[in-house]
Amino acid sequence: MSASQAAHFVHQAIDGRWHAVYRVAGCGTLSSIGDSACRSGAQAIANEANARLRPAQPADPYERKLPAGMYTDEDAS
Repeated sequence: MSASQAAHFVHQAIDGRWHAVYRVAGCGTLSSIGDSACRSGAQAIANEANARLRPAQPADPYERKLPAGMYTDEDAS
């Protein structure tokens, strides 16, 4: 996931606090998942949230390893 495609990013509110936010689908409104007095704190929150969104396994099912013993030589014939 590149920085331009990140689901969570930082935004400074009118009161000066920095928020880790995401855009609500369908309307574009920003929703805050956490705030901080400094940009780096909000960026850390956004980075953590983005890391949790990354898939634990490859997205392509053909890239997964098959469990040992799943297929035998008889299955191939």
